[in-house]
Amino acid sequence: VWTEFDPPPGIANRRVGLGSYSFDCHWVSLYVNQTGTNHVIQAEGRVHLAQNGADAHGVLQAPFPTPYDALLPKRTELTNVIVPVAVSSTHVRFNAIRMEPVWMVMGHAAGTAAAMARTAGTAVQDVNVTALQKTLISQGQKIFP
Repeated sequence: VWTEFDPPPGIANRRVGLGSYSFDCHWVSLYVNQTGTNHVIQAEGRVHLAQNGADAHGVLQAPFPTPYDALLPKRTELTNVIVPVAVSSTHVRFNAIRMEPVWMVMGHAAGTAAAMARTAGTAVQDVNVTALQKTLISQGQKIFP
C-alpha cells in the first residue's frame, strides 16, 4: 500500500517517476455538532487546514517518488499485470496521484516496463528496475528531484 510517507530506501530506490501535485484532500462527510443548544452542521475529514483552522487552498508538497512496486499487484495474487491507475494506496496519497499529470508519469513507466518485459520474455515483476530507470531517463522521464 502506497502511503503519504516516504517509502523505505529499498522501495524508494526503485522509483520510476516523480509526482508533484499539491495535497488537496477534501472533507469526507458532514455531521451535526450538538454542543449545547447550538446545533451546527460541520464537515469532517479535512486534512489541509491552516494552523489557525482556516481553509487552505491545498498544501504544496515536494515532489514524491513513484515506486515501481506501487504499480504491481502482489505476485501471489496476480502476475504480469501493471496497474498505473488503480494503485493500492491510502486516501491521503491518492489525493495527489489521482491527477492526470501524475497518472501520465505512471502510465509512461508502466508502458515502458511492459515493453521491456515483453522483449525479455519475463513477467513485469521481474523487470530490471535499474535498466527501466535508465530507459525512462533517456526518454525524458524525471525520476529524481
